[in-house]
Amino acid sequence: MILLKDPPLIFLKPRKVAGTSFEIALSKYARDDSIITPISPEDERARKDLGFWSAQNYKFSFSEVAQDKALALRTLYHRSLPKKYYNHIPAELAKRRLGDEIWRKSLKVSIVRNPFDQLVSMYFWQNKGDKVGGALVLG
Repeated sequence: MILLKDPPLIFLKPRKVAGTSFEIALSKYARDDSIITPISPEDERARKDLGFWSAQNYKFSFSEVAQDKALALRTLYHRSLPKKYYNHIPAELAKRRLGDEIWRKSLKVSIVRNPFDQLVSMYFWQNKGDKVGGALVLG
């Protein structure tokens, strides 16, 4: 997910639709107040090598954690602030966390892919490590 404040734009990232490539390109237009969720370490390096903004402002703040016992416990347990926004956050949750004003005034962008291509991509992504004798195991 990316939130740009000027121009007001929210990118919601679905699965297996080349969303990471779009997210990297879009991060070029971010500022210090933008919300950018983290991507894989390799993709973060690519984004950084291009000179684009990297993951930022996606975790709960200390004041938000202090007001919520469950968040405070989770923070203590994991020893880091929990994510408020994340890569494939559902639109309903993003809307609730961003608030009505930001949601209403922002252009919402996502990507749609041919469902068959998306299914094939997801299949190979889920089975990327299943190799026997150098051949991919299907099934």
